[in-house]
Amino acid sequence: MDINSDKLVTTTWLAENLEDPNIRILEIGRDERGEIYSEGHIPNAVFWFWKDKLWHNSDREFASPVEIARYLGEIGTTEKSKIILYGDPIQYGTYGLWVLTMAGFNNVYLLDGGRTKWVAEGRCLSKIIPQFEPYEVISSGANLSTRIGRDEVLKNLKDSKRVLVDARSREEYMGERVSPPGGFDHGAERVGRI
Repeated sequence: MDINSDKLVTTTWLAENLEDPNIRILEIGRDERGEIYSEGHIPNAVFWFWKDKLWHNSDREFASPVEIARYLGEIGTTEKSKIILYGDPIQYGTYGLWVLTMAGFNNVYLLDGGRTKWVAEGRCLSKIIPQFEPYEVISSGANLSTRIGRDEVLKNLKDSKRVLVDARSREEYMGERVSPPGGFDHGAERVGRI
């Protein structure tokens, strides 16, 4: 497998493996209706609106491992499946990788460069919505090793060997977008777009 790191797959690798029955490709989008997906997506990709599939429907929390397992089962994911994620915009794929990993799924990868790179390379897009035979996926339980809470953040703020990175956009950082009033996390460094 042509992987740049342990969680990235290249566009070349994906193009060569599009017909592999053990590959599930997910486009995670911010648009509830999936308009960009409908205009053309990577062949065999399934669309997930991030709030429907990755977020709990009533609590301000991620979807549970059991919910994620059910959603993956609906698209025919099995124990042998490699789940390839990309987003539009790109951060939604990254977010999906994080959520699925925290839900206990380890065979999850991010498409390096996402849809943007795929299109820039002149690779084919499809308007066909793939159908897969449902499968019962069993969750192995949550893996919260990539998530820390407020107390852990506060404990590490005074540690000069640790850096808290605020990866929000400038507009989010200033409170102009998403959740006014603005403000920054004391001790966080804004490093530009990540």
